[in-house]
Amino acid sequence: MVSASELKGVAVDTNMLFAITDHGIRVFEELKMIIGGKEIVVPKQVLEELEKLAKEGKTFERKVEVLRKVLKENETKVIEVEAVGADNALEKLAKDYFIATNDKKLKKRIKIVNGKVIYLRKKKFLEID
Repeated sequence: MVSASELKGVAVDTNMLFAITDHGIRVFEELKMIIGGKEIVVPKQVLEELEKLAKEGKTFERKVEVLRKVLKENETKVIEVEAVGADNALEKLAKDYFIATNDKKLKKRIKIVNGKVIYLRKKKFLEID
């Protein structure tokens, strides 16, 4: 099992990105405090999910536009992962990255593969589990 200090950085799930628009959480600032100078990445599948959601109406479209800007401002690296869907991509990344998610099912899957999860606690701050 890889220790937290050996992880490359953090991979961010779609629902964690929405904590920015839905709860006003400064996700990237919080992640940088937790992981220091390590990289923050987003699997391509997460971006694909965002683009699908943007087509579901004006509210999602506006939120996704904000998230695109935040990703760009933080120079977030988009990575290719051979997997179908965001959850499968994030599970694959769990051996090398913290996984930032609020998805209960995904958190369980990450734990099964001995991964480390960063999640939103009390809709106020991020915590490692």
